[in-house]
Amino acid sequence: MSDNNEDIEDDGTVEEIDFDNIEEELDEDGNRKPDSFISIIADFLGNLNIKLIIVLFLSYIFIMSDLFLDKVLSKVDNCTKHRDQLTPKGTFINGLLLVMLYMSADLLIKSGVV
Repeated sequence: MSDNNEDIEDDGTVEEIDFDNIEEELDEDGNRKPDSFISIIADFLGNLNIKLIIVLFLSYIFIMSDLFLDKVLSKVDNCTKHRDQLTPKGTFINGLLLVMLYMSADLLIKSGVV
């Protein structure tokens, strides 16, 4: 064996590996590559914005409520039928309001107001 190669030991022993200092594989952007299904789920759950989920859910409950339908959408022409059923125009307005509330909440949360 060559004396210049320090990685190979002549006496048959194996080099010890320090598992605490193992470098993780990174992708092109420098992010860690998930290596198992559990780590993928953990990364997904760790990146959820709980504030935004709560605001979105409460906005949906409010916009789809009978109170909103009766007091707000029934005042707009052709949004409701008999003041208790949504028409396609009313559904479009509901969806538009939900998206606008989502965008506003996302902006407020990212700017640190909420």
